[in-house]
Amino acid sequence: MTGAIYVAGALDYETRKRYELRLAASDNLKENYTTVVIHVKDVNDNPPVFERPTYRTQITEEDDRNLPKRVLQVEHAIYAQILWYTFHNMCTYHLTLVASDSLNENETIIVINVKDVNDMPPSFPQQVYERTMDEELAVPFPIMQVVPSLFQPTALTGGGRFVCLLVCSLVVVVVVSG
Repeated sequence: MTGAIYVAGALDYETRKRYELRLAASDNLKENYTTVVIHVKDVNDNPPVFERPTYRTQITEEDDRNLPKRVLQVEHAIYAQILWYTFHNMCTYHLTLVASDSLNENETIIVINVKDVNDMPPSFPQQVYERTMDEELAVPFPIMQVVPSLFQPTALTGGGRFVCLLVCSLVVVVVVSG
């Protein structure tokens, strides 16, 4: 008799963390008991887990009231660059977040939509538009087309763009959706 105790099957920390064995020794006259406690040590056999493969959120342009002031700590500031984006730079961000425990890693996608705030009025490329016309033209005769730049689609109900037609001292605004 060696007194050796062997494992009969695989041990898994996530399934059972502790085993308690009650051993008895007998010489047919007297008995003695002892307890053997086996603690299963956790080994790094599972990658980090995200609850979802993709996380989606929406923030409003230039509204940082509910955003964290610092998301991550950068050890070497020379490699850090903070860029402030507005709707006009980019309206959707797709980020890949990787979690690593030194042996295993897992990743998830974070999609951030930036909701536009109508903070920029349309502007015209020129201050004055001039054109010489013959005096006996049929009315209405289109004189020119003027389209503003930096135009935000939310400026008009229904989105899209608008075109100003100057017709014989009258300004006619035509809204074109799309």
